[in-house]
Amino acid sequence: MVREGDTTSSMFLVAKGGVAISVRGESGTSQKLALLEPGAAFGESSLLTGEPRLATARAMFEATLVEIDKDTLAPILRGNPSLVEHFDAIIQERRRNTAVRLGSAPDSLGRGEHVSLRNRSARFFGLKGRAEGTALASGRRPAPTRRRSPVARG
Repeated sequence: MVREGDTTSSMFLVAKGGVAISVRGESGTSQKLALLEPGAAFGESSLLTGEPRLATARAMFEATLVEIDKDTLAPILRGNPSLVEHFDAIIQERRRNTAVRLGSAPDSLGRGEHVSLRNRSARFFGLKGRAEGTALASGRRPAPTRRRSPVARG
């Protein structure tokens, strides 16, 4: 289906069957991370950033998948920019779980990289607005905030 390091950028939903997810550990051997069942998804990191695949996905037996590509997801993200943060939360959780399973530091992905992931997603999809800490604006600028200057009373 997909191999770790591939440069394809789409995600998949498992509609039927089972999909095994694995990565190459430091020793170079393949380590199974998960067995995905119907309703599960994989590949969202590559879809959101356009970066190479982080894991290999193989059908364990006959499987039916739904592929979602950039052209399909882009208008959805523009209409619902908070989905970028939802996807980011999923990606962060999966990276933490992978680090634990591979014996790496569970918090090896710091806040700076998380913000960078949001920014990379926004850039890859051409979303306008700020990605740092808030939902991305869909082409509209946030309303300006008014600051009151201190008034001397006497």
